[in-house]
Amino acid sequence: LLADRQSFMGAILMCAQHGVTPDGNEATLQVYNTKIKGPDGKDAWVKKVTYLPMIRGIVNRVERSGKIRPFHAEVVYDGEAFSLDLSHGDRRPAHTFDPMRRGNDDQIVGAYSVARYSDGVVDCEVMPRSEIDKVMAVAKTKNVWDGWFSEKAKVAVMKRHSKRLPLSAEDMDFILNRDETDFEQV
Repeated sequence: LLADRQSFMGAILMCAQHGVTPDGNEATLQVYNTKIKGPDGKDAWVKKVTYLPMIRGIVNRVERSGKIRPFHAEVVYDGEAFSLDLSHGDRRPAHTFDPMRRGNDDQIVGAYSVARYSDGVVDCEVMPRSEIDKVMAVAKTKNVWDGWFSEKAKVAVMKRHSKRLPLSAEDMDFILNRDETDFEQV
């Protein structure tokens, strides 16, 4: 209610343009303090609305291409077995874990995403914790990372992986260009 109405309408229009619903599943609307130049030339802070794609929205977008299915991501905790099998000419992950005995966010050692092409080739992108931490360090959404580290780690690896997937320019715009902005979250 207190945010700039024009930015709210713009965020809704971008959701419509990208074919996602801001329902907290495909995308979410967030309010940020944004520094702008006022009419007097001085800096002023305005509450603006933007939308952020979420994991389900990214997966839907990639799978909608018809070239990849499934597309998913997972985190790896300390003590879990993870390896990549490169012997078949593709990148197949092998990850074994007990889903009832996983660690906490501090014990995440990395994340990976997997894409299976329609011809059966499997591709995997891997991000160790050090690279995830670099993404988090430049993120403007620190409080989201603090509360949902494993989910944001999955989004980070999926975004990196998407850069080499056969996607349209519109799909790439949705996946890569909408998450981290020059805003401070309210």
